[in-house]
Amino acid sequence: VFKGMSSLEKLALANNRLLDIQPNTFRGLKNLKHLTLTNNQLSSIDGSIFSSMPLLEHLQLGENFISSIDEYAFSTLKNLKQLEISHNKIKIIEQHSFSGLRRLRMLDLSRNEITHIQQGTFFSMESLNLLYLNDNRMTILRRFLFNGLIHLTGLHINDNHIKVIEDNVLDSLPQLRGLYIEYN
Repeated sequence: VFKGMSSLEKLALANNRLLDIQPNTFRGLKNLKHLTLTNNQLSSIDGSIFSSMPLLEHLQLGENFISSIDEYAFSTLKNLKQLEISHNKIKIIEQHSFSGLRRLRMLDLSRNEITHIQQGTFFSMESLNLLYLNDNRMTILRRFLFNGLIHLTGLHINDNHIKVIEDNVLDSLPQLRGLYIEYN
């Protein structure tokens, strides 16, 4: 679709009622840095659609119908700094959903239906500064949930259904400056 547009750095495809994106749709967009797919009707994320965008820094997937994230879905996005997947229908975050995102600084998973995040999910995300998990359905914050987030400065877990916070759950967050855990 975008063949011959190798100089393109920003692409906004918001508000288009897109149901699906084929694997070769973005082929040739090797200089793309910002991709907006907000407010469409996407239900899943196939990581192969991002494989031709090695310089992508900002990816917006909010306000869709995404119910799950494949493991390693974003693993080819080595330069990604901001990933926004808010306002979707995600229930479970698999351990390797965000593998390879070592440069990611902001992850927004707010306003989903998340009940469980597998242990080790954030382990390789040492550059993450801001994590938004607010407005989900989490009931327990497990002991090793945030392991690996050594540079996290802001954690938003307000407006969940948290009933249990296990001992030492925040011990692996030495840089944490803002913790928002109200309305649980």
